[in-house]
Amino acid sequence: MTVLREGLRTPGGLVCDAVLPAATGRWPVLAIRTPYGRSRHLAEAHGWARRGMAAVVQDVRGRHESPGEWRPYAHEHHDGPLFAAWLRDQPWCDGRVIAYGSSYAAHCALHMDADAIVAAVPALGPAETAREATGVPRLYSPVWWWSTYGACRTERPGLLDTRLAHDPLALHEPPARIPARLGLDLPGLEEAWRAPREPAICGRVPLLSLAGLYDPFLDAAVGLWRGWSGPAELVAGPWQHDLGLIHRERNGDRPLLHAEKVTRFVTRWVDRVLAGEEPSGATLAVESTRDWIGSLGGDALEVPLKGEGRFEADPADPFPSAMGPVDVSRPRADAVVAVSEPYEGVAAGRPRVTFQGHFPGHIQGRIQGHWVARLSEALPDGRAVQLGHAVGETTDLTLPTIVHRFAPGSRLRVEIAAHHFPLHVRHPHTDDDPLTATTLRPSVREVAGVRLTLETP
Repeated sequence: MTVLREGLRTPGGLVCDAVLPAATGRWPVLAIRTPYGRSRHLAEAHGWARRGMAAVVQDVRGRHESPGEWRPYAHEHHDGPLFAAWLRDQPWCDGRVIAYGSSYAAHCALHMDADAIVAAVPALGPAETAREATGVPRLYSPVWWWSTYGACRTERPGLLDTRLAHDPLALHEPPARIPARLGLDLPGLEEAWRAPREPAICGRVPLLSLAGLYDPFLDAAVGLWRGWSGPAELVAGPWQHDLGLIHRERNGDRPLLHAEKVTRFVTRWVDRVLAGEEPSGATLAVESTRDWIGSLGGDALEVPLKGEGRFEADPADPFPSAMGPVDVSRPRADAVVAVSEPYEGVAAGRPRVTFQGHFPGHIQGRIQGHWVARLSEALPDGRAVQLGHAVGETTDLTLPTIVHRFAPGSRLRVEIAAHHFPLHVRHPHTDDDPLTATTLRPSVREVAGVRLTLETP
């Protein structure tokens, strides 16, 4: 049995619901601060209460029933510690607070002054979600998030896709003009594209960092774990941003072979922390198998590739992006493909692609556009299933983490291109700002000496 206390007011008038064990007592508290609506977590909160914890879920400032102005990422540094202090003052709290959150709520958890933290698929800040670490702006993802959550009190599911269905070319506008083209007021979106990256977070309390191998914030979760000063555990499973909570049989063109649910890892970690342990290490699902391994990174292995050439990149017809492990074998004239001999083995880390890239006829030393490296597994049946991609301004690109066993007879396939649209903003191939540029120019590229380095456990 559990007890629900709804609509409690916390500092600043922010609203929360508390679910407590039915028995009288003082309990450790699992605390969630979320912009996505506290009612989403009600069933989960009752589950934690049945396990002997209080579970408290708060709407962040300006969202749902909490008063104030909703400015994404602006108030959590202030509101989180006040919430944690309020929790510790409650007669049903034993003084221990575990902060828990996924996506934006992971950012909230990391700024809550808690005794332990579960940060899942973390959206660490406006710059971290709107741009790659290389500085290249993302496009579809931030426009989707800001139109769905970032500029309203509740949410507007399906709004962006509905507008794009009526105006398919809207994303081809200069990014700063896209909201107006779609008829949307999205204050804060352009600021997010231009925001400085936040300092790395490196707390000392126990941390569980949860990552999805098919989540765009995978390396944010891995980096958080690597840089943490206190005891930290990483779990990276075969999940997308929803952490597998939406049932599916496949991830793109790959069958889902691992049956473990993320909740098993979370409850086990919380039990260990409450027992006084300090869990650390890594647990990683190896894709294309049912195996899990306990190490990330290791020996560097260079995989020889063959392929070079010349192509014209046109921002008016940009090289298309793809999401997740899907077939990307369809050839394009605006890319160079380099392929290995048949390769068999396990990779667990961040692949690195380097190459010689030139702009014939252009002034060398000036940035004339972006470079893209896309890695896929070329299977004997002719498909090439995407493993990851990187976008930057140099010819040395590090891709997101992969944990994968390559099947016998498969080859590693690297495509070098100049755009990755619509997941990323197109470079105009001029000196103009890609966020506001209206003039687009084709550019000729020459690519040779493509090299791929894998990390093997």
